[in-house]
Formats: sequence, structure tokens, C-alpha cells
Amino acid sequence: MNIEITIEELLEDGDWAQVFADESWGNVDKTVQVAPPGADVDDAPFGRQDVEEIIAAVNGENDAADWLGLFRLKDGRYAVCSGGCDYTGWDCQAGNSMTVCATVEDALQFGLSEFERERLDL
Repeated sequence: MNIEITIEELLEDGDWAQVFADESWGNVDKTVQVAPPGADVDDAPFGRQDVEEIIAAVNGENDAADWLGLFRLKDGRYAVCSGGCDYTGWDCQAGNSMTVCATVEDALQFGLSEFERERLDL
């Protein structure tokens, strides 16, 4: 597993704030998807303060790879969060994605692509 941040860094970092839409410069939002579709999982919004454990996370870079992480939330859900922006930052070409799953196995199978699993070393 690749873990490039601590929970403290997650809570303080402005880029991760955009990924979780805790702050928004207009291009990210709190929309939560459920995986697999139709699963009995609460799709309530969450933020960085709701993270109990970082299972794997990698920092992104403007105009390059997205910020990406797999997290266990305090309410027991598993979340896959990603986001990215262009070289100008989060106020121009940017976006995020937040997906919740009931189990870590569902998150690995339905919430992450093969490329994302490789990037997180999962």
C-alpha cells in the first residue's frame, strides 16, 4: 500500500480540501456515488474530518496525476476520493469524484480502476 500522507496532513492540505470539496473554488462538489450501483450504502456527503483511516493515498500534481485515496470513514463506509486540476490550479480546469462502498473489497473491485489500484499499490 502506498500512503503518502498522514491524517494530519490530509486535514491541513489545500489540495485534499478540494478533493473532498471541503473547500470549493467552483469546480468540485460533495456529490457521492455508491459502488456497486444499487448497493445498500448511505450516500450522505462526508469530508476530511470524517476519515478514520487512510488505507492508501497518493498526492497528485497540477496538470498531471490526480490526488487519489482509499479511506475508511468513521461511520464504517469505505470511500474512494480523487481530484485533479490543470497547471493554473483548482479555479479553472478541475474536478473531483467521491465514491462510497460497504466493504473494502467493493472499493477495490468497483471503486478503483486497475490503473488506480496499481498507483495505490493495492
